[in-house]
Amino acid sequence: MSLLPVGFGASGDDYEITDSLRIRNSASASLQRFNATETNKRTFTYSGWFKLGSLNNDFWFQSARFSTGNFTGITINLNQGFGIYQKNSNSITWILREAGIKRDFSGWYHFVAAVDTTQSTSTNRVKLYVNGVLSTSFTSASYPSQNLDTFFNTTSAVQTFAQSATTGAAQWDGYVTETHFIDGQQLTADDFGEFDSNGTWKAKEYTGTHGTNGFYLPMKPTTQAELQNTVLYTGNGGSQSIDGYGFTPDFVWIKNRDDTNHHRLYDTVRGSQKMLSSSQTAAEQTKTGGLTSFDSDGFSVGNDGSENNSGDDYVAWTWDAGDNQPSTGHSSV
Repeated sequence: MSLLPVGFGASGDDYEITDSLRIRNSASASLQRFNATETNKRTFTYSGWFKLGSLNNDFWFQSARFSTGNFTGITINLNQGFGIYQKNSNSITWILREAGIKRDFSGWYHFVAAVDTTQSTSTNRVKLYVNGVLSTSFTSASYPSQNLDTFFNTTSAVQTFAQSATTGAAQWDGYVTETHFIDGQQLTADDFGEFDSNGTWKAKEYTGTHGTNGFYLPMKPTTQAELQNTVLYTGNGGSQSIDGYGFTPDFVWIKNRDDTNHHRLYDTVRGSQKMLSSSQTAAEQTKTGGLTSFDSDGFSVGNDGSENNSGDDYVAWTWDAGDNQPSTGHSSV
């Protein structure tokens, strides 16, 4: 069952979103990250889907804070609508806030802030979209000067999600999902959603790139390991496949049961033939005759005696580490 309405208009395919992150103001929950590389501070796009959890007046979605009085922030004021603004030396240098009271607890809002301060026309430098519609009515409208640097995509500013850029208060309270930050491009709402035949704005899959400091937060739970199995086998001195596990293992622990020789550990991150020997000073080694491949129903070994000595009995413990999750660089809530 989809969490959000899914698009089936121009794209032709349903796009199902089944998970969201519940952020509670009372728990002071937030996400943070620091950029390793400084990139384009003038051009970026932010997109996210939100559902209100309380009626506190001000909420912060994302900010880039160099210090208390120097930041760029994306916010919602329930009486004034979505907005983005920047402070330098405690003074607001530019602000754009769309007009619209946001009090619907039953539905999802989609908000896009698209910035490109290199544009010659001031109104093109910052664009706000709410539920697919470009905002043209504002409670506050002061555009950044041409080529002004924001604090996004810097290495000196902490990138904070769901928390005030100033005091740590005014945290987002509610649900959030399908969040994108695009480094180096000023996109439109059409890149993230579409209207169906009934005129309802619906999410669709973003198929573009995110750039060096960009990220995608689908707000899905981290997949945990669900499978573990143990198999006994006898060495043949040559090579053989050890199967019967029912899955491709991500971690394999092999022990010769007829020898006091060391345990050997293999994992899919380092790859086949790269092993850790538990009792040796040079623990990490390459063994061409050790575990030679991770297979769909187990693994294969070569002719090394610690994994496949002829006539010796072996035990192999294996684990499935679950689906690989892309790294976002954000801290946990």
